Amino acid sequence: MAQPTIEQAKAFCAVAETHSYAEAARRLGHSRVGLIRLVERFADSVGRSGLFGPSRRGRVELTAAGSELLDPAWQFVAAAEALIGSPRQIRFSAYPIIVQQVMAKAPELLEADVPLLLDDVSEERRGDGGEGLVRAVVNGRLDLVAAPSGLLSDEERELRKLEEFHLYDWKLRVILPRGYSSRSKKRISPGELVEFADLEISAAPHGHRSRRLLEFAFDSAGVPLRVDLESSSQHTLRSIANSRRHASILPDDAFGTPDENLGPCLTDGSGRPVGDSYSLYLRTPETKASTEADQRELAILKAAQVIQEELSVQSRA
Repeated sequence: MAQPTIEQAKAFCAVAETHSYAEAARRLGHSRVGLIRLVERFADSVGRSGLFGPSRRGRVELTAAGSELLDPAWQFVAAAEALIGSPRQIRFSAYPIIVQQVMAKAPELLEADVPLLLDDVSEERRGDGGEGLVRAVVNGRLDLVAAPSGLLSDEERELRKLEEFHLYDWKLRVILPRGYSSRSKKRISPGELVEFADLEISAAPHGHRSRRLLEFAFDSAGVPLRVDLESSSQHTLRSIANSRRHASILPDDAFGTPDENLGPCLTDGSGRPVGDSYSLYLRTPETKASTEADQRELAILKAAQVIQEELSVQSRA
C-alpha cells in the first residue's frame, strides 16, 4: 500500500474545510479533477473509503470515516511542513470584522519579521460558532485565532496544549428602524420586542453563537421566536434595519466602544443583557528561544499579546 503524501492530505483537509471540491481546488491551485484524484489516492493510501458523502448542490460533508481522519490528517500536514521548514508567517484567522480591527489597530504585525498571514477570513466562519477555528489551532492548521470564549474546558485546553487569552465582552443589540421610541432605551426584552406587530426580525442563521443566544433569550422569557430574514453578515443585518421595517439582532463585537446608535441590549427572562465574550487561542510554546522554530513560537506569543492589548483597551474605552 502506497504511503499518503502531504499533497493528498492537504487536498482531503481542504475539501473537509470548504465542503466543496471546486473551492478546495481553487484554494490549492489544482483542477477540480486533479484534486478529486488526490483525495481518492489519500483514501486508498490510508485504507479507507467513502470519506465524503454525496454532493448536494455542490456541498459535500465528511462521513464518520472521514471525520475520524481529519485531525490526524492536519497533524500529518503540520508535521511534514515542520520537517521541510517552519513557515515564516503566523497563520491567523478570525471573523472579518475582527480581522479589520486587527489590521487597523496593529498594522505592524503584518510587516513584522514573522508577519501575520490572514488565512481564509470569511463570514462563513461564524457558521459553527467558532469551533472550526479552534480545531484548526488544535491540529496545527493555524497558529492563532480569535473566536468565542469557552469553546474548550480547562481540562481540554491542557490536554490539547492550548492557551486562551480573554479579549473582550459583547452584548446582543437590537437595531430598530428610525422612528421607534424604544431606540433610545438601553435594554429591551423579547416581550417588548414582539409587541411591535409590524416589525420583522432579522438575525444570524442557525449555528451562529449570536443565534443561539437569541434563542436562549426568547426561550427564557417564554416568548415564541420567529426569524423572518437570516444573514451571516453584520453589515447586511445593520443595513436592513435602517432601510426596512426589520428589527435586526446582532452582537456589538466591533472592538471598541459600543456604538450608542446601535440600539438597546436584548435581555433574557431575568432582565439581564444577553451576551458572550471572545478569546485568542494559540498553542502553548514548548521551548525557549534558540532555534528558528523557537523564534517563531515567540513571535506568535508576541503577536497574541499585541492583539490582546490593543483590542482589550478598545473594548474598555
